[in-house]
Amino acid sequence: MSEPKQKSRLWLRILLGVSLSLNLLVVGLAVGAVMRLGGPDGMRPPPSSLGSALFRAMPREHRSEMHQKFRDRRSDKGKAKIKDAQAVAALLRAVPFDAAALTEALKKQKQDRDAFFETLQVSWLERINIMSDAERSEYADRLENMAKHKRKWSDRKREGN
Repeated sequence: MSEPKQKSRLWLRILLGVSLSLNLLVVGLAVGAVMRLGGPDGMRPPPSSLGSALFRAMPREHRSEMHQKFRDRRSDKGKAKIKDAQAVAALLRAVPFDAAALTEALKKQKQDRDAFFETLQVSWLERINIMSDAERSEYADRLENMAKHKRKWSDRKREGN
């Protein structure tokens, strides 16, 4: 009689162990996401460039509007990236190698990227022009806070903390 009870207890322990493991995994993923991304206005990783800082410091509704504006372009750009990578790969494999053709392909990619950033900058400036004086001042404060946050983060990185 003790044998069936032991089998059921073993099965129950295994089930509870698997359940606990899955719960810990979900909690770990959630904590990791919060630590990495912060909350709505939490401590996010410092922006890697002024351009990303200018975008991140924007109020959420303006960021969403700008993001939506460029969402369609991004899907087209993804296809273009694949096409460009294939073209560069073909130029790299070509025998004899044509350095001038590779240079031209890279120049075209740079021009496309520059045109995209120019469009982003125009859109950003349009948004800034619409802001009131108070909104621009708040925006400037957020931008400065991001710069200070980056400096503190860089100092900690150099110190090895």
